[in-house]
Amino acid sequence: MTAWDLVQQYIQKFGSLPPVGNEYNEIADYVEISGWFINMPEADNIIAVCQMLRQRQAETLREAGQMVLI
Repeated sequence: MTAWDLVQQYIQKFGSLPPVGNEYNEIADYVEISGWFINMPEADNIIAVCQMLRQRQAETLREAGQMVLI
């Protein structure tokens, strides 16, 4: 599984991104609890996907005229 796939699965399960600063551990725990036997992507990849999705979310909110705190 790619970092993108794992983060998307996490979002579907929990309804949000993992907490800032704890992205890799949250995803790793999710994989372990799910019982999947996969090679985890590198931490940098998971963090990059989460940052990209947070940025997209912030841009979408800004375009909608809402205040954003990152």
